Amino acid sequence: MIQVKQQELTRMRIQLPAKRASLNKLVTRFVKITLEVLDTVWSIIREFKCDYEQTRNASFDAYYCALTDTLLLRIKILHVSTLLATYDTELVAALQSLRTILENRYLDARTQLSFAEKKLKAYQEMGPEFETLADAYFKLLEEIKATEDDIHRIKNN
Repeated sequence: MIQVKQQELTRMRIQLPAKRASLNKLVTRFVKITLEVLDTVWSIIREFKCDYEQTRNASFDAYYCALTDTLLLRIKILHVSTLLATYDTELVAALQSLRTILENRYLDARTQLSFAEKKLKAYQEMGPEFETLADAYFKLLEEIKATEDDIHRIKNN
């Protein structure tokens, strides 16, 4: 029974990150939908109360506006709290490490690209002479490859 319980506990520990991520997605989705609903409600209230009944019930309007603002702030705090719970220090450190690695690779690639662009520009400045030399070089390479193929076939026969 102990082994079964330990296996169940191990399985639950393995499933925990996936369930946590799923829960975080659901909470984030809930927060976003709630924010959208509150923004829509706020727009409707503002349009109705502020545009059509601006002079009536001024104190009620102020109270309801403050209440809606408070709810919006609480939902935004919940959203930020969810994000903070999702991105723990280990994940942030791993992402920062990955970012550093990718930035270094990007800088290396930029350096290589710059070098290649300078070479290409130098070759392009040579004009038609370079194209003639390049064509002759590639034809020579093709002839060498054909000769090597012929030699290989002769050796195999």
